[in-house]
Amino acid sequence: MPADLRSRVAAWLSQPVRLMTSVAAGYALVVLCFDRIRWEPLALVFGCLVLPRLGAKAKRLFAGLVPYFLFVLAYDAVRYGRDAFLTADRVTVCGIRAMEQKVLGSGSAGTIGDWAQQHVSVPLDLLFAAPYFVFAYVVLGYGLVLYVIDRPRMSRFLWAFFVANILAFGIWLAFPVAPPWYQHAYGCVVDLGVRPSPAGLLRVDRLLHITYFQTLYGKSTYVFGAMPSLHCTYPMIGLLTAWHHVTWRTRPLHIGYVALMFCASVYLDHHYVLDGLVGFFLAAVAVWIVTKVEGVLTLRYATEGAQHEPIVG
Repeated sequence: MPADLRSRVAAWLSQPVRLMTSVAAGYALVVLCFDRIRWEPLALVFGCLVLPRLGAKAKRLFAGLVPYFLFVLAYDAVRYGRDAFLTADRVTVCGIRAMEQKVLGSGSAGTIGDWAQQHVSVPLDLLFAAPYFVFAYVVLGYGLVLYVIDRPRMSRFLWAFFVANILAFGIWLAFPVAPPWYQHAYGCVVDLGVRPSPAGLLRVDRLLHITYFQTLYGKSTYVFGAMPSLHCTYPMIGLLTAWHHVTWRTRPLHIGYVALMFCASVYLDHHYVLDGLVGFFLAAVAVWIVTKVEGVLTLRYATEGAQHEPIVG
């Protein structure tokens, strides 16, 4: 990368609060002009304007969470990519199922997920619902913990998380793939009007007399994003970015979370095994990209009156 371009990129990213505020305001303006008034983008703009002004500590924390906030905007934007690019003829439904049977050698016996659907039980439902229950909060919560104990690792983890999501969203729009629950419910026919489903997690809702999973997945912006499985990607990013920073007293927690989420994604009918494996590969790619960027640019950010801290690593 040329030195002048490298310095420009570093300077652009050296003030993440301004960067995030500009991006959020621009996105909100585009949504207002071409869609309708939606509170989510406006709330993020409000947060960008208010939170950094609550003091130096709040500003440093906000700066560290910029990649997470960028992810929120990107995920919201997927709805517009879906409306612009998604067509029925581009969706893969039974093709991924056939590939899984061929690659994993299950033949006419069905997929591993099919076998799992024939062996459901209440203990397994509750066990595999656990990682899905906390899935929406773990990334942010883990990032906040790392902010306290290891800020460089927090930065590397959250930027890898952001990069993985951007890559995944692009794959979703370019190569839309239906999840196994869709194929079990609708066969090989593509219906773009189908609403997201919590699949096997509906059993947990009914068992506990709640609507948590139904409500959570009802807010999903995309049905045909089974591959890669971000449910599997996120725990793997945590494992990869922690590997050289933890001991074997805590490393099994990361490994266990990865394994539990992978098994849960198949058991609950959300993903094929191949979706999870591609999700693992995506995590490795994202961590590699962020590590390379860190090495090439040595990106750093600064907040007013605060010590410089690395933006990636």
